[in-house]
Amino acid sequence: MGRVSVVLIYYNEAVSVVFRTIYSVINRSPRHLLHEFVLYDDGSVWKESIGAMKAEADKVKDVPIRYYRNTTRGGLMRARTAAAKFATGDIMVYLDSHCEVLPGWLEPLIEPIYRDRTAVTCPIIDTIEWDTMNLLSGKAPMSAIGSFNVLLNYNWYPIPRVEQERRRREHGSHWQISPIRSPAMAGGLFAINREYFHELGEYDTQMNVWGGENTEISLRIWTCGGSLLFTPCSKVGHVFRHGYPYDFQGDHFETVLFNYKRVAKVWMDDDEEFYYKLRPMARNKDVGSVSARSAIRRNLQCRPYEWYVDEIAPNLVMEKDLLHYGQMHSVGYDHYCVDHLGNEMKGHGLSIGTYPCHNPDSAIDNQFMMITNDGIFRTIDRCLSVNHQGVLTLVHCYDYDESELKFKYNVQEKTIVHVQSGRCVDAGPKSMVTSLSVTPCTGEERQQWTFTYNKIH
Repeated sequence: MGRVSVVLIYYNEAVSVVFRTIYSVINRSPRHLLHEFVLYDDGSVWKESIGAMKAEADKVKDVPIRYYRNTTRGGLMRARTAAAKFATGDIMVYLDSHCEVLPGWLEPLIEPIYRDRTAVTCPIIDTIEWDTMNLLSGKAPMSAIGSFNVLLNYNWYPIPRVEQERRRREHGSHWQISPIRSPAMAGGLFAINREYFHELGEYDTQMNVWGGENTEISLRIWTCGGSLLFTPCSKVGHVFRHGYPYDFQGDHFETVLFNYKRVAKVWMDDDEEFYYKLRPMARNKDVGSVSARSAIRRNLQCRPYEWYVDEIAPNLVMEKDLLHYGQMHSVGYDHYCVDHLGNEMKGHGLSIGTYPCHNPDSAIDNQFMMITNDGIFRTIDRCLSVNHQGVLTLVHCYDYDESELKFKYNVQEKTIVHVQSGRCVDAGPKSMVTSLSVTPCTGEERQQWTFTYNKIH
């Protein structure tokens, strides 16, 4: 199946946490598969993370540990690219330095790569509590894929019906333990053929610190001929830390925005402009040259972003598929806009409401509403349906009866009609509300709305 190099990048990490990761790998991996560790210190300043880490690494005799220290901090993308050059195994497994692998984790993770060198695999991630360091491991079948939205933010979404059907068709009675095609990875834990990693273009080393690298490599894997798979039988515990234990060498938002803009410029084609409508502060941001990354895309003959949206990521929408979008202003209540009120990712069936309109030149995530060419009314991450009480609720954007999701915006009358019920979206009796309903159409101003952008047919 191939010899494995386990690559760990750390910055200001406790020795005990790093070696919990290392010893769990040693104790729970077949020795003939485990070739080496590459332990790479990305410029730590804690004393414990420097001398003591090297001393502990020197004690390990079971598996070679290649220890390297960068004297200045390069950030995750540069560190992972540099560390990969020291690896000599057939397959690299990148793990965060604060993990614990579970028994039987390695074989199912690398088996798809043995069959197809362009497959990239991710384990199922269990939680290690940050305050107690207890490992919480669930037994329920994997029910989610990873993807990103039009803001390029990563999140979890239900496994699409078409993917479940493929797994049943190809794997029969064992389908629930078969690999799951996922549009994107979370980024911390994955396995990849070492030579393929270099052929694919490694990481964008002009990105800074952390953020966006998972989106960029996921797009590159899929559009440039590879595949990205979640492997249900491979489980790894991970400490989801309370906040960020490191600085972003500047403002966190600005660092991630810098990285995301580089992704948009290289990979989003015409929808780079759509990204700027969602993130207007990125439009004039200097992110340096992307010519080297664009050349990789050309040389690998990668497919267009539209193919990725159509074939791989059912949660995404492109600007060409939208009729009316942007901030949705209430005519009846001046300076108030529709807002998902932070409910978008909290769960299924929650409501949206109204809130004072954000500055359009700022981050308007909560207030960015869209009606597609097909009449689907949606936020960035969810679509809108109407429950039995007539309240607009947030649902996932695929594998639902689309007749329930159809709306039509009348540009002249400025009304949004729920097609199935024939009722209009109504702001209610006061300016700021926590839920919106559909009610009989009356033509009142509280049933009238305007969008920032409208396509004219």
